[in-house]
Order: sequence, then structure tokens, then C-alpha cells
Amino acid sequence: MATAQAVASDRMRRAILAFQAAAEFFDRAHRRHAARPQAETDAYWSGPGRQIEEDIQVASVEVVEAVKTLTDAGMVVGALDRKTVLAARQHLAKGQAP
Repeated sequence: MATAQAVASDRMRRAILAFQAAAEFFDRAHRRHAARPQAETDAYWSGPGRQIEEDIQVASVEVVEAVKTLTDAGMVVGALDRKTVLAARQHLAKGQAP
């Protein structure tokens, strides 16, 4: 059981870090393109920006899966990670980045 908990805890830690990095990158990209013309912004998000959106989608799914693994191991999400888990779930529910 201790091994399952260690694996679940490590997976959760990695998922949280990956989601936070993806969300930060997404936010920076949005800020960078906020003042640009709409056509240029649309072209960016249809091209290179699509990878950023895919990355945050994958990271969100991993957070949700890591929560399941954690609870299956008899553990709960820590208080400091709940905000990130909520953001990942909201991203998946909306189908867009936070």
C-alpha cells in the first residue's frame, strides 16, 4: 500500500507541476497577443498556439487522472493543490484554457 501511495503522490506532484507550467505559458501567450490585431491573433491560435492549447488539455486530463489514482490509493488532494485541480477541471468542462 505504501508503494501505491508513493506512486500516486508522485504522479499528482508531476501532474500539478505540468498543469501549472502549461497554464502559465498559455497566459503569457494570451497577454503577448492581446494587443495585436484580431487577424494576427486568430492566425497565431490557429497555428503555433494550437500546440499550447493541446498541451494544457493534456495537462488537465493528467491532473484529473492523478486525482483518481490518489483517491484510489486512499489519499486526498492537499489543500495547496485544490486550486490547481479545480482549474484543470474547469478547463476540461469549458473546453478551453483557464
